[in-house]
Amino acid sequence: MRGLFLAAVVASVAISASIPAAHAATISVVAAENFWAEPVRAIGGANVAVTEVLSSPNADPHDYEPTPSVAKAVADADIVIYNGADYDAWMEKLVAASKAPKRTVISVATLLHRKAGDNPHVWYDPLAMPLLVDVVVKALSAADPAGAAGYADRASAYKTQLAQISARVAAVKAKYAKAPVTATEPVFGYMAQALGLDMRNQSFQRAVMNETEPSAKDTVAIENDLKGGAPAPEKK
Repeated sequence: MRGLFLAAVVASVAISASIPAAHAATISVVAAENFWAEPVRAIGGANVAVTEVLSSPNADPHDYEPTPSVAKAVADADIVIYNGADYDAWMEKLVAASKAPKRTVISVATLLHRKAGDNPHVWYDPLAMPLLVDVVVKALSAADPAGAAGYADRASAYKTQLAQISARVAAVKAKYAKAPVTATEPVFGYMAQALGLDMRNQSFQRAVMNETEPSAKDTVAIENDLKGGAPAPEKK
């Protein structure tokens, strides 16, 4: 009997040893837009479960109506990331509607000191991603201290990739700085500024963005630029 008992104990220990140790609970992250989800996946790896609310290029964040499933995902999330500057105001409402003191909420526009009324297309700002990476590392490490070293290592690798973009921006700026360009909306505005381009017709762009009628003067100015006429210096 004693031999049978010892055999049972040994078998039990062997089975227990074959079972991998339980991992920390997966960190739930909700990103309002898919481009803010990318760095979270790169940094968090298998330790994060990321929900992208808007992932289709045809989706209009201004007109988006969140579904009950999205509201629940936000309410249950450990970390919420959104654009801010009124680009996705619906996310602010979802966050306010669900009280979760331990949830971390990140507005990328706020990181860049942008506010409502500013150009909301902050993902074109070369400073946006590096700033977000630092905040994401801090948030993930707070939720999972045991994984902090891994988050920091993966963030460093991701920043190395971002540095390649910065190098390309610097190269384009060196070649095309002060080149006059125009647009119908200020979507590319922050990157144009980083490239040192002379962005024209900004009042026309703001009017289109805010869904108001551009003035006749602004309309004539952009039409002349598009026709290739010699542009007069524009007052900023």
